[in-house]
Amino acid sequence: HYMKELRKTMINIEQIYNNYLEKKRIENRKKYEDVKGWFSASAAGSCFRKQLYRTMDLEVEPMDIRSNRLLRLGTLVHADFEKALEQHDLRDDADSEPDEVQIVTEHRIKIPELNVVGHLDVGVVNLEGEKIEVYDIKTAGAWKWRMKFGKNPDKNPSINYELQLATYGIGLGNEFDITDIDLYIMWYNKDNSSMRKEPVSNLYMEEAFDY
Repeated sequence: HYMKELRKTMINIEQIYNNYLEKKRIENRKKYEDVKGWFSASAAGSCFRKQLYRTMDLEVEPMDIRSNRLLRLGTLVHADFEKALEQHDLRDDADSEPDEVQIVTEHRIKIPELNVVGHLDVGVVNLEGEKIEVYDIKTAGAWKWRMKFGKNPDKNPSINYELQLATYGIGLGNEFDITDIDLYIMWYNKDNSSMRKEPVSNLYMEEAFDY
C-alpha cells in the first residue's frame, strides 16, 4: 500500500520534458524577432492561410506533447550534423580545395523581395568554381520512408520539402551571386538510422519563387 501511494506522488517526467520543450520552442521564435511579418522559408508549400498566420505576432499556442517530442528529435539530429560539419577538415576531401570551399550550417537566408526568411541546414559554397550545394536534413519514420523509397511509393507525394529546399537555394544563391545550384534532401530513418541522399531538381526554385 505504501509503495502504491509513493508512486502516485512521484514526478511526471513526461510532463517535465514537455514543459522544457515548450520553453525551447518559444525561445526559438526569438531568432526571428527582427523580421516580424516575414514569411517562413520552412513553411513553403503550406496553405496561404497558414503562411499569413505565421506573419502575425501572435502568442505561441501549446503544441501536442507527442508532436513536441517528434520535432525535438529532428532538432537533435540536425544539431549532431551541424557539429560534425563544423569539425570537418576540408583538407580530408580529395575532391575539394579547402581554400575554395566554404560550409555553412544553420545559416540564415533572407529574400527581401519575397519577404521570406529562414535557416538552411547545410550549404556548401565553392566561390572559385561558382557552384553551390544545398542540403536539407529530414528525419523520417518507417511509414514515411516506405512511402518514399519502398516498393510502392506514394504516387502523388507532397512537394513541400522540395519547395522549402528550393527556397533555401534561392536565398543562398542570391547571397553569393551564384546561379549554379544543386539541391539535395538527406533522409535519416529514425527507426534504423539508414540514410539516403535524394537529388532534387533545381527547377523547383522557379516553382518556389512563384509560390
